[in-house]
Amino acid sequence: AGSILPGGTAYAASGDLIELIPFPGSTAQGITRDGADGTYWTPSLLGEVIHHYNPDGTAIGTIPSPFGAGGRPTGIAWYPQNDTLLVVDGFTHRLVEIDRTGTLVGIDIVLPIAPVPNFGGPVLRGMAVHEAGGNNGIGSLYVVETVGPRIYEFDLGTGTEIRAFEHPQDPDGFPGGGLSAPSGGIEVLTDAQGVLTGFDLVGGDGSQPLVLRLLPDGSATGFEIPLASIGAGNSGIPGIIRTVVIDPISNLPVDALVGISETLNAVFAVDGSLPPIAQIADLSCASTGDTVSLAWTPGPGYDAIEVERDGEIIATLAGDAAAYVDPSLADGVYEYTVRGTLSALTTDPVTCVGVTGAGQILDQIELVGDPQFALDISFGDGLLYLTTSNGTIQSYTLDLFFNEEIPGPFTGPDDALSAIAYRTDTGTLLVVNAFDQTMQEIDIFGNLVGTPVVLAIDVPDDDPPYLGAMTYDPTGNNGSPQLWAVESTRSIVYRLALDGSVLGTYLHPDEIFEPTPDPSFIDTLALGIAGVPEIGSGFDQLDLAGGTVFDRRMRRIVRVDAATGTPTGPQTPLAATLQESNTRYYAIENATHLGEPVTYALDLRSILYRIRRASPPVLPVTYLRCEQPDVVDRAELTFRNHGPYDSITIARDGSVIATLPGDATAFTDLTAPPGRHEYSVIHNRISQNLQASWNLVGNTF
Repeated sequence: AGSILPGGTAYAASGDLIELIPFPGSTAQGITRDGADGTYWTPSLLGEVIHHYNPDGTAIGTIPSPFGAGGRPTGIAWYPQNDTLLVVDGFTHRLVEIDRTGTLVGIDIVLPIAPVPNFGGPVLRGMAVHEAGGNNGIGSLYVVETVGPRIYEFDLGTGTEIRAFEHPQDPDGFPGGGLSAPSGGIEVLTDAQGVLTGFDLVGGDGSQPLVLRLLPDGSATGFEIPLASIGAGNSGIPGIIRTVVIDPISNLPVDALVGISETLNAVFAVDGSLPPIAQIADLSCASTGDTVSLAWTPGPGYDAIEVERDGEIIATLAGDAAAYVDPSLADGVYEYTVRGTLSALTTDPVTCVGVTGAGQILDQIELVGDPQFALDISFGDGLLYLTTSNGTIQSYTLDLFFNEEIPGPFTGPDDALSAIAYRTDTGTLLVVNAFDQTMQEIDIFGNLVGTPVVLAIDVPDDDPPYLGAMTYDPTGNNGSPQLWAVESTRSIVYRLALDGSVLGTYLHPDEIFEPTPDPSFIDTLALGIAGVPEIGSGFDQLDLAGGTVFDRRMRRIVRVDAATGTPTGPQTPLAATLQESNTRYYAIENATHLGEPVTYALDLRSILYRIRRASPPVLPVTYLRCEQPDVVDRAELTFRNHGPYDSITIARDGSVIATLPGDATAFTDLTAPPGRHEYSVIHNRISQNLQASWNLVGNTF
């Protein structure tokens, strides 16, 4: 079971759809092929049954789920040693062995699955048996945990873990900060003697599912079977098997990949052959000073590898090259694309971003104790103070060394720390309870100072506010202290007196630029706020972390006039940190480290970055907007021009499509094909060799 069966013939191309059959039940999950007769078994997640059916989709019958009412069976695998079925509850991790009537006959254990930092916990999906694995001929079971994501091998004799490896597309490692990768089904591949030769594992490219071919150690080979032909978009694929199916058109046998589409609630069969060219894997960009270093894993047999920067080829390398260094760059955000070529074939482009100057990552750490979320950050007396979802306050040095952790002042069952600000005049901390919008002062040991203050911000009935970040201004209120704070639900910047009264408000500039639709379940991404120490009093201007509704992530730190909220021009891109963790929110604090202005950016998923903050020598293009008008064959781009520049270049999906005069503020793309596209606006000052780009996802259909 699991090996590619002999006798099949090649289909048109890898991943081509052979057939799509409605599942004979609801909420289909995993799939296994019964080795006794070639029929299929699939659990119903919510139906409390396991369906038995023929390869053409005709139902044979059902058996009861071994987990009863409330159970959630996901993965299933035929166990050849005993000619039985193994079924797992994806949420309790209970693994049982049943016969074809649903009767428990053997194994009944809870698999020891490592915890993940996500609230829902680990979830098990696809399973496959390696008949020759494990100890004493008992076999071993491979199980895909899809939240980590991680793949486990368990001994079926003892239930103990033999090994585990990360999903090769996992963006932040295991357990990481809670990011995941598309995953689900797995199939074990063996040779004629039953020796493990690799795996097929469900993955994805962000818009479509695919199947990755892995080596026995779990590393990627670069070969990917596309699943776009099943027409389910970014569908979950909770189970896959390899078998031979009969093409209903040609009546010929085909080596096929058969699986379950959750979105379509259907069984699909696609051509299971590998494509003729492997993909480049593991592309990364790392920046040091004015240099960006690229590294990747090439597929086998390329004639050459091409490297592009912002849509233009800058190097053609040998086919086995695995790195490239791009030196002497001006400050900016650069998008790199790498492709492999083999005769007339070309790999899919893979991209990464390199940042030099403002926004460049100088250092980063994961927070001690791995709290679920990190919330806000403040600097005082040489230390950074951070609030966490554990209800504690951690402190770190400017070199990102852990100092200590103290308890927060709020202990009620619904209480939750949010904003924090260090009082420079008293050496104490002000912290906010997000549950009831109260503020409590404490000393640096966690002892209460005074009584709580109620913050007098609006509390609408339908959507309570969230005061997520604040900074302390010791003299801004006519010589008296005040707080600058960001309310994240409605993207409002507040001036607050220490008694909680409101001194003034204005909208976050990203909310003005791209107002949140009303009603809407999404909001402008507003959270971080910090003074700018090197300008005036340190609070004449403010830095605000932000992103518009359609940015989907915080993509920039925008500087504004503190009195009016009007952008003053400089922005710090968050492209480098987004590439590391792709989080939605950042809290920020500004400071000086070794004589250099820096920003400490606190990722919501508990990663703390130190990034460069120096203003660029030429202000970049900002506030790129991509819109599709009623006419469906075009995309309209508008942006703010802070030049003049010598020229402005427009790129779509990494390829240059237009060069505009240096004073341009708009462009209409009349040749955009249907689909989702990413546009870049690149400003050029040729006389000073200065260039930078800003990216925003736009859509045309």
